[in-house]
Amino acid sequence: MEQKKNSKIILIAMILLMFMIIITGIAYAYFTTDLWKSNQALFLKYMTQIGEEKEGLIDKQLKDYFAKQKITPYTNQGSLSVNVVSENNASQQDETNNQFRIDFSGENDQTNQAFNQNITLHYTSDLTFPIQYRKIRNAIGLQTKYVGNKYLVVETDKLEEGAFVGTEDIIPMLQTAEKMTKQPFHKEELKQLLEKYINIVEGQLQDTQFSKIEEEGKKGYQLTLNGEQTKEMVKVWLENLKNDQKTLDKINEFQTTRITASTIDGYIREIERNSEWKQKNTQITVFEQNGKLVKLQIKIQETEITIEEKKENNILDYTISYKGPSESIIKGITFNVQYTGLDTLQNVNENYQIEIQIADETTYQYKIENQNNFTQFVQVEEFSNENAMILNQYEKEQVNSFLEQVKERILLVNQQQMEELGVEQTDNPFIQMLAPLSAINQKNAEEMTKNKEEVTELEVTSFNQKFENYESTNLQGVTVKGLLSTIQLNNESQQYTSRKIKEIHFDGKEYEVTDQNIILIKSNVEIDTAYRVEFEREENTGLIYRAVINKK
Repeated sequence: MEQKKNSKIILIAMILLMFMIIITGIAYAYFTTDLWKSNQALFLKYMTQIGEEKEGLIDKQLKDYFAKQKITPYTNQGSLSVNVVSENNASQQDETNNQFRIDFSGENDQTNQAFNQNITLHYTSDLTFPIQYRKIRNAIGLQTKYVGNKYLVVETDKLEEGAFVGTEDIIPMLQTAEKMTKQPFHKEELKQLLEKYINIVEGQLQDTQFSKIEEEGKKGYQLTLNGEQTKEMVKVWLENLKNDQKTLDKINEFQTTRITASTIDGYIREIERNSEWKQKNTQITVFEQNGKLVKLQIKIQETEITIEEKKENNILDYTISYKGPSESIIKGITFNVQYTGLDTLQNVNENYQIEIQIADETTYQYKIENQNNFTQFVQVEEFSNENAMILNQYEKEQVNSFLEQVKERILLVNQQQMEELGVEQTDNPFIQMLAPLSAINQKNAEEMTKNKEEVTELEVTSFNQKFENYESTNLQGVTVKGLLSTIQLNNESQQYTSRKIKEIHFDGKEYEVTDQNIILIKSNVEIDTAYRVEFEREENTGLIYRAVINKK
């Protein structure tokens, strides 16, 4: 009897144990795998993985590589070439362009902000144009044997102080380049940001809007939105961004024109009025493989953007592709980069391939090969009066006269080299290499001509914002000079008179906005004096047309 009782207890214990194992397995499968999770839950899971250390799109070894570049000196050597393929009629110019390449090598020390690159433009094996580029902290210099043996140097941190007045027009360009090198969000910030803005719209999404697909061994979880749903989701994000000052400040680190709450209100009003949003059907798909995010795809009508990561045999591969709408001048762009050597982080090879398809059936294929070799020490010679001409140290008239001579010399050398190459001066392969950018600029010009003087509320907000950033009752003279440079640069770049600043009231006097008057006003601005700056707007358009600047 006792034996039967023990056997029954053992049997019950075994059943309970098996039951616990099964329950534990089910719980483990639910919480650590994708079993039984809804398509919506899986979409949100992989969407928020973008900034993750292990599961995200940016591989940890790549992050370690970028981190090492910041603290360890390295040398580099590589080349850039282009191949032009014309479907309609290949020309002699295409053949000339395809022979062209750029070789480069140098030393890099990010810790000490010292960089040196030896660049050679190869038109043929015997026809070359060498350039030396050097950047030491805030000083940037260029040198070529065709102009002299000294670097022409600009100290960028002194430009706004007026030490070299002739460079105000390149200040925004340099500021933009500097902003592009910044990292706006760290890993944890990016993760929190993704989770926050996905959670904002999560309650508005229905399970029926999510679906599961399969593609080349990868599982995809897709969110589909019609035009009205897309519109409402964007509006919700913008409304929240308007009150999210921390994120706005981060975004503005990349902006030359500051985005504010009023700017966002303008975006929202424009979305409300624009009937085209009804056609903006959207599909967002995240693909996973072995529990890791490997691909993100966004489709809005005919426009498609894809980001994909692959890693195999110590080769890390990223592909970013863009497909444009049928009426677009740029039909498609494919950017591919492969890294090898990330496992040892000693000699790392970077191979880039960029393919741009233009509407006229021409394809530009760019190839860049670069090898970075980490070392203990690199030496980049400092700029001095012996090896450099510091342009900031000279008066504007002297610099302009000298740069005009440099320009004439470069044009003469280009003329001689292009004659030897057998093409027109304007057909320099280096310039032809940038043809896709010219096509985009031409398209923009056509759009501006088509729209003529019409201006939307969003454009008014964007235009005025450039100047409203300077509006103040206590603006230092050095920043007033920056405002005057912004006005001058705006007027030079604008095609239509309605989008130009026409008048400046300065210190009790009225001035028409011309280059000569800008120079005159700048010469009378006292750097250490405070000024009151206000703007007046056109009654009909709302665009700023007049600046009022008086001593405080």
